[in-house]
Amino acid sequence: MLFMPHYSLFWFILAAIVPVLSGNITVDDQGIDPTTGTSIAYEAEWAIGPNCSNCSSKPDATLAYDGTWHDTSYSDSNPLEFMRNATFSFTGTAIYAYGMVSGAVGIDLAFFLDGQSAGRYSIPATRDFKYSYNQLYFKAEGLQNIPHTWILQNGNVKNIMSNVLLDYLVYTKCPCRSLSKRTDNKCITGTKMLKQALRLLSGVRPRHPVRLNSQRLPLPGQKRRPR
Repeated sequence: MLFMPHYSLFWFILAAIVPVLSGNITVDDQGIDPTTGTSIAYEAEWAIGPNCSNCSSKPDATLAYDGTWHDTSYSDSNPLEFMRNATFSFTGTAIYAYGMVSGAVGIDLAFFLDGQSAGRYSIPATRDFKYSYNQLYFKAEGLQNIPHTWILQNGNVKNIMSNVLLDYLVYTKCPCRSLSKRTDNKCITGTKMLKQALRLLSGVRPRHPVRLNSQRLPLPGQKRRPR
């Protein structure tokens, strides 16, 4: 005699678990966070790369994430090119920023996380007109699982020129709130999370068991015995 679990509850739990197992969220330079609806906020004078006719940088759009990037330049000798910021707010335990680098123009970026200086990314001009794609501008890991504000600032007063081609961000969205009541703001690992998921599923009890007839079927040429 076999019993099958109440499948409505089974699939409800499974549907709640599967989305949180995927912790990395990618946000394109002109896209939105698919989980919160937020996007990267730019100060004035940032240009959308593929649509910018006045931009000197012309990377291959087919090699950019989703075919787009945001472009801005800084030069201490040009009053029209000043330091500009890009800001993104998220809740998670890590964040990564990716972009392109032009060998013809240097790049010098400053980063801030929650109002504190969080590092720099600087490459001098090499006069090489090739572009490097998917370059890691910035990363911060091991953060508390609380709301954060990340800022990219283009330019440095000591630098002659800086050209940034911001492509996309990736941040780690901690799923522990969905499966745990911990309050220490630290994220559990995927292995621990999966164990919790299996523990939840193993605790499912059938409300309305379905009885299956497990008697043997007759072989070809045999007659079924009367019960």
